[in-house]
Amino acid sequence: MGGKNQYKNTRLIFAMLFAFILVVGVLGGCNKGEKPVKATKAGTEKKLDVVATTNIAADVVRQVGGERINLHTLIPAGSDPHSYEPKPSDFSRMADADVVFMNGAGLEEFMNRAVGKIISGSNVVSLSKGLKLRESPVEKGEKDPHVWFYPGNVEHWVEKIAEKLEVLDPAGRDYYEKRKDSYLGELEKLDSWVREKVSDIPKERRLLITDHLFMGYFADAYGFEVVGAVFKSETTASEPSARDISKLVDLMKKKRIGALFVGINGNKKVAEEVAVEAGAKVVPIYTGTLDAPGGKVDSYVKLVKYDVERIVENLK
Repeated sequence: MGGKNQYKNTRLIFAMLFAFILVVGVLGGCNKGEKPVKATKAGTEKKLDVVATTNIAADVVRQVGGERINLHTLIPAGSDPHSYEPKPSDFSRMADADVVFMNGAGLEEFMNRAVGKIISGSNVVSLSKGLKLRESPVEKGEKDPHVWFYPGNVEHWVEKIAEKLEVLDPAGRDYYEKRKDSYLGELEKLDSWVREKVSDIPKERRLLITDHLFMGYFADAYGFEVVGAVFKSETTASEPSARDISKLVDLMKKKRIGALFVGINGNKKVAEEVAVEAGAKVVPIYTGTLDAPGGKVDSYVKLVKYDVERIVENLK
């Protein structure tokens, strides 16, 4: 009898243990809000799922993250980050990502709707946070978000990217540090190259007219002055008045400015009208977007070099 009771007790203990394991498994599966830790599959580490809002930011993230991340760019090549309208799938992708890198400083207006509502603020990194931002010359209290026009600011991006990736993926720290240091060296060389190139332009001719106010950081860093813009704001969303256009034309004639720099994907119609009246020419340059991969200007370094070469050849 004692043996039978002991057998029954043992079976009961195993049954209770099995039921407990099932309950824990079900509850664990229901906790969808919790992100899984980095796991291994067939001996290979799971790559971080990373989203970058613009393809300029994505290129810089790629320089640091390399092969240890799966990177998705949210805003397609050729789109204006100021006015981009995200799709529902964009919000889902951001919610599922390990980290979202954004330019910040007000560039991506749609992110105000995303953070705190659909995605967690804890997995979003504003790359411009911590930089000394320029005040908008037009909108009181607003900041100029076009920080990438000075490579020194992008060096700040690189540091923030590496810091975040190393927190999420400690095993890749040495990998990220090596790539970070290499790219920082490339950005330092780029800055020196820009300074050498613009030295060909006499100081009195370092005057910039643009379609919208996007070259402030460039001007501050390299001794230029932004003397006017077709759209007197950090975007091309508003329409200039006839009076504003007339004043800009008079300014260009008075200062003998023969080039009007316009974003490749910007509003060229009004800029062309201004240029014709002022006896100047419209010079397309890259502003808030790169070309698609494989294009002529498909990296941040290429963007800076392309723009600087256009500026120098049209102002010197």
